[in-house]
Amino acid sequence: MPEVLEPFLKHADPEVRTRLESAQKQAASAAEDEQGLIHQWASSASASSEYSPANWSAKQATGPPDTAQGGDAVTAWASQQADAGEEWLELGYDAAVRPVKLRVHETFNAGAVMKLEGKDPRGQWQVLWEGQAAAAETPRWFEVQLKAPEWSTREFRVTPRVRPTILRAE
Repeated sequence: MPEVLEPFLKHADPEVRTRLESAQKQAASAAEDEQGLIHQWASSASASSEYSPANWSAKQATGPPDTAQGGDAVTAWASQQADAGEEWLELGYDAAVRPVKLRVHETFNAGAVMKLEGKDPRGQWQVLWEGQAAAAETPRWFEVQLKAPEWSTREFRVTPRVRPTILRAE
């Protein structure tokens, strides 16, 4: 907790302290650029399948990218089986946003992303982008400009076409 808040928190009730700590965590996990856009890394992740519970797991897609090289790296998410049908990776963020751009860091099979979705206020997945991403050398950032929806979300889903080893999404 920042020192400036400490005097106010000495006698704060647990609810106030919890809310302030949550707000601080949200502020620390997001950065605003010169255009007023928020950039943040996923803080939680789940997937339709994982190659293993630690290496190549969905949790590998949280936080800033830590896979500098291209290839099948244990520090990125991978589905349990190659080409076993539709797979997905769901990512949760601390701050809700109206997305205008999504970026996916691909480290293997770049060009596999076929759909990006956001969860609307009713809890339904809405397609934000769908198409054929161009194949490319890895690692690379796959970026999609979006028409911002009328709602904010903190949950996104990435659906690849073939077994990926990706991901960080911003």
